[in-house]
Amino acid sequence: MKIKKRVLSAFLLSPFLVLGVAVIFLSIRYSPTYVYRLITMNIADVYDYKHFENHKIRGAESANRFISQPKEEYIESLFDDLVTKTGFNGFEEWAIESQTTALIVIQRDTIIYEKYFNGFGNSSFLAFFERY
Repeated sequence: MKIKKRVLSAFLLSPFLVLGVAVIFLSIRYSPTYVYRLITMNIADVYDYKHFENHKIRGAESANRFISQPKEEYIESLFDDLVTKTGFNGFEEWAIESQTTALIVIQRDTIIYEKYFNGFGNSSFLAFFERY
C-alpha cells in the first residue's frame, strides 16, 4: 500500500519536477529575467508598452516625407516560397495567422510596400502615438 502511494506521489510530482528543471535550464541558458518575462508576458507584441514605463517623445518640427511607389506584387512574390513551405495558401493568410500588424518596406527614400493586417491601419498607429 505504501509503495502505491509513493508511486502515485512521484507520478503526480514529476510534471512539476520537469517544469522546474526546464525553468532552471532556461534561466542558465538565457537569464532569469528573460524566463520571468516569457512566463508572465508570453511573446512580444504591440501591447508591450502596457508592461513598461513610457516616455512621450515630441515630434520633429520638420519630417522627411517618403515617396510612395508601391511594388506589392514584387514584394509579396519574395515571400512566396517561404509562405508555401510553411503550409500557408498565400501571403495574406500568413500575415493574418502570424498576427502581423504592419509590413512596410522602404528602399532608399521610397516606400515600395505598405500594408496593414488584423484590423490595423495607418490611422491605428497614428492614434496610438498621439495617446502616448
